[in-house]
Amino acid sequence: MDAIDCARKGDVEFFKTVASDVLLNSMDGDGESVLSVAVKHSHLDCCKEILKNCPSLLYHQSSYQHTALHHATWDGKPEIVKFLISATWDGKPEIVKFLISACAQTDFGNREQMRKKKLLMMVNVYGLTALHNTVSNSDIDKGNRLETIKLLIEAVPDNEMLRMVDKEKQSVLHKAVLLNDLEVVKLLIEAGPDIEYSANNSGEIPLFTAEAQSHENRHDSGKIRKELLQWQPSQSKVHGENGWTALHYAAYKGDVSAVEDIMQVCPKCAELVDNVGQNFLHLAAKHQHIEVVKHVLGNIATSILNAKNNYGNTPLHIAAISENQSMTLCFLYDPKVDNTTTNSNGQKVLDAVSQYISKF
Repeated sequence: MDAIDCARKGDVEFFKTVASDVLLNSMDGDGESVLSVAVKHSHLDCCKEILKNCPSLLYHQSSYQHTALHHATWDGKPEIVKFLISATWDGKPEIVKFLISACAQTDFGNREQMRKKKLLMMVNVYGLTALHNTVSNSDIDKGNRLETIKLLIEAVPDNEMLRMVDKEKQSVLHKAVLLNDLEVVKLLIEAGPDIEYSANNSGEIPLFTAEAQSHENRHDSGKIRKELLQWQPSQSKVHGENGWTALHYAAYKGDVSAVEDIMQVCPKCAELVDNVGQNFLHLAAKHQHIEVVKHVLGNIATSILNAKNNYGNTPLHIAAISENQSMTLCFLYDPKVDNTTTNSNGQKVLDAVSQYISKF
């Protein structure tokens, strides 16, 4: 009888007697091993018998570089719908435990080799680990998904998996934030509060993504943003695309709530500038978000109010050049604003204001 077919059917008696070379050489059309097929069909007893006879299959990767653990943490296939209906979870936490246990008992040789071949760190063609898989699949049962995430995190105490990124440079935290999944976000940041997350290929760190989602979704109260700022305030200082920080992005969007949250956690973020020397007030003035300017004027340092970008323009210069009357007056009425400065073109700020007013 065909081993792959037996793996699909869950014929455990077949795997108790089959030769190990049959197991080793049996693959389906996608290069999946009998172990992976058994996992995909939730046949835990078959998985145990297969690994007894052929433990190397634990590390077998298909043509897409999927391991058995990848399949154990990602499912949603039509053939396992019956298992979902009957409250048998797609993510198969028992199988995950078994695979992790088998991995721990395997002799890898020296520590360096063990690190390289550790099952939980293996990635598929997209650069996804098993943890990426579980975090990314929000269609599976919520409670069991959280259980599997906990199992995977606990299996690698040094949190190396949390630091791993896929080919888009997305960490598991990036993916959890993209799904707007507060519970998973909490799990990940509580497990690794000191991890420094870098920007993905789109120039975004998790905090940027949380800010974007909070601004775009009116029903989102910014809970994920607040959670990230509470546990990982260092993210507020990270510079992404164009050298923007989360505060730059919030000012650009005119998101007063986000500006307030970030300033509470990191007041010094107001001093940070982007690639052309702009602080967040330059952006608020440029994009005409007077509500942001009004919100911070009373509590902002004079040096920030009068900071010049690479072109010598202060936020007041920007407001005047943009011909925004309300914004310009808002700055002019603040006694801390210097209205005598000159930019790199020799233009005094009051000249810019006068040119603007003369048009009316």
